[in-house]
Amino acid sequence: MVELTQSTFNFSVRELDMARFYAQSRTLLVPGLLVLLAILGWGMYLIVKSGYEAQQVRYNQERTEFSGRIQDLEGTLGEAAERAGQLERTLAAERAAAGDLAALEGALGEVRTQLDRSTTMLGERARELAAAEQALRAARDRLAALEREQQSSLGRLEQRQQALGQREVDLAAALRALDLAGLTAH
Repeated sequence: MVELTQSTFNFSVRELDMARFYAQSRTLLVPGLLVLLAILGWGMYLIVKSGYEAQQVRYNQERTEFSGRIQDLEGTLGEAAERAGQLERTLAAERAAAGDLAALEGALGEVRTQLDRSTTMLGERARELAAAEQALRAARDRLAALEREQQSSLGRLEQRQQALGQREVDLAAALRALDLAGLTAH
């Protein structure tokens, strides 16, 4: 009968225990890394999304504010036009009554000046609104670029996960081969 000792094998019990420990810790490390990468990806997504939502809220507030200003200016413009019409009627009555045309034309000029100022303000507000909309478009473009970058990163992560999964399969096969080699030597 042949007596088998530890020196007969190429691997000591300690080396085999270390190989098993390494395989077990590696199987726990990979899912941990995958969970960490998933959490980081979601965190980046939430940060980008919250930034976009904040910009959308600001845009809506500014648009509402500008719309209110435009409506106020349109109301002022309507009042000024109504006032101009009223002054023109008054001018006609004054001409018929007293013939004081010069004073009424001065008042009409003031109303027209005020109307011109109101029209200028309305134009300025329209330009401000256009600038705000352009800034929103730029922010949306930046968000779209970030989303494309995120999709690209997720694709690379998926490739790396597949490669890592294949390496785990290869490692498990190698460990099985080592275990089988250890059992056949007995």
